[in-house]
Amino acid sequence: MLHDRLKQALSQSHREGTRHAGYFLDLDGFKKVNDRLGARRLLFQVESCVIEGVAKNSLSASIGICLTPYPGASVTDLIARADKAMYRAKNSGRGRYLLAATPAETLAFQRSLGEQGIDQILVV
Repeated sequence: MLHDRLKQALSQSHREGTRHAGYFLDLDGFKKVNDRLGARRLLFQVESCVIEGVAKNSLSASIGICLTPYPGASVTDLIARADKAMYRAKNSGRGRYLLAATPAETLAFQRSLGEQGIDQILVV
């Protein structure tokens, strides 16, 4: 279903000239919770663990983002770029986001944002 939805979004972005974003989100440190509870029990405990993590301010996420359309965009490439950006964000300190962009997109983003800029761009 994911591939189908992404394919529809890519088609729409090419057809209508609209922008879409695909992203991967990883809850930092969540493997420890999964290992402790096991996959079956994890499904029943996710909500309470997330609420507990937020309450203790110990929950963070690493996010990789890929915007479309771009030349040669495909579902497989979109997923790969977002996944690569997420792992790069996670490895650079967790609790961060990283935007995967082509060199041309990087320049366009930086120009459009002016002094604000985007510090966290992974050039792909």
